[in-house]
Amino acid sequence: MRILFSSRKLQRVCSSYELAKAKWGQVCGRLVMRRLDELRAARTLEDMRTIPGAHCHELQGDRAGCLAVRLKHPFRLVFR
Repeated sequence: MRILFSSRKLQRVCSSYELAKAKWGQVCGRLVMRRLDELRAARTLEDMRTIPGAHCHELQGDRAGCLAVRLKHPFRLVFR
């Protein structure tokens, strides 16, 4: 799956474990990188629902049409 980012800065941070760790801490940085690797490996977004611990779910309200996966409480990775 191809991943697009909302900004170049976010893309740069998400392409480097060291930058992700500096921005979000060691645990969240590692989880962001893992979830992005899982997204890249997924053939469809439905595949994300089967990943243990990811807790992939649809969002509602002003974020309807988006999905989220769990990182470390209270953080989630939101995508469409």
